[in-house]
Amino acid sequence: MIESILSQSLTIPLTQDESKLAIQFAQQQPTKEKQKQVYLNTLAVLAVNRYLEMLEISTDLQSSYSWNPIIRLCADVADLKVTDLNLKKFGHLECRPVLAGQEFAWIPPDAWEERIGYIFVRLDTECHQGTLLGFLPTVSKEKIPIACLQSLDEFLDFLYKPTLNFVCLSDWFDNIFTTGWEAIEEVIVNHQQANPALAFRLGRVRFDKMEWLRQQIKQLFPTGKPSSPILPPRDRDPIPALVQILQATQDEETRWQAAEMLWEIEPTHPAAGVRRIIDLGMQLGGHRVALMVALLEKPDQKVAVLLRVYPMGNRDTLPPLLQLSVYESDNPVAQVQARSQPLDNYIQLKLIAENGEKFSVKVALEETSFIEYFII
Repeated sequence: MIESILSQSLTIPLTQDESKLAIQFAQQQPTKEKQKQVYLNTLAVLAVNRYLEMLEISTDLQSSYSWNPIIRLCADVADLKVTDLNLKKFGHLECRPVLAGQEFAWIPPDAWEERIGYIFVRLDTECHQGTLLGFLPTVSKEKIPIACLQSLDEFLDFLYKPTLNFVCLSDWFDNIFTTGWEAIEEVIVNHQQANPALAFRLGRVRFDKMEWLRQQIKQLFPTGKPSSPILPPRDRDPIPALVQILQATQDEETRWQAAEMLWEIEPTHPAAGVRRIIDLGMQLGGHRVALMVALLEKPDQKVAVLLRVYPMGNRDTLPPLLQLSVYESDNPVAQVQARSQPLDNYIQLKLIAENGEKFSVKVALEETSFIEYFII
């Protein structure tokens, strides 16, 4: 693995002026140990600075922490400030020196934060040149094996790749929501006139049909089974039975059917989970659609997720061939497509996720698409 890393590395010659500057910074330090630290750090920064200059990437040595005499004295810093606004990542890039023969690099806790990444430079015995070994986007420990570094090509991809902004779904249970995600009740009110069909589908369309709810509960849990909920009398509240179903069932279809019944009766009930919807506007080939995400906390600490796409505006149905897809690490795990006959008034996917799990949702039509990134 180390041979593989070295085969992708790049050697940068260090000039006499650069060596003199490193010596100058080192001589300002109070101890020999600190002098060596500053000397090596400065050479590593200068090697990376030369590399970025070759790539025409703007930097600012004077604004780097490692160029500040006070910070240099008080902390173990080897950063280079990257200022090129054409990049997706700019800020302080840590440049850590690695001595000849070492198979590990050391990152002091001083440099674990406020860094856009970490690049590692092996200095030869005489410190006449620095070999750029690779990089890491983040670190959380002091000792880093050289064999674990990512390549310089990956470093460039990292600099130019947009930062992914994840919607934290677990925050929704604490009533913390990302801008743009509206409560279902707000959408119903806002679309009563503009889109009554959407309001009808999202709202309490069967509020006065308790007998219908009783029949649904009977279908979900036939009377006589040990786990059957107690069916409410005709004039009583069916909510306790629905809550019992949500807490007891192991079947995801049953869980979501019970949740939808509860949404129709009392959408803000704690057992009903949380629902939010985002209007995607006219992003999909002139067709206006909305993405709804509903969450239910399961007894096993996992989260049941319902994804649903609705038509918006004056349309009652989705355009044929519109796709809803779920990805994990860029790999597709589920997909559904709107039909042309009969036309769909919504499409949906259901999944189970664990705490910390990441996934992305893509809504696409022909050559246009919308992607949202989520983390539980």
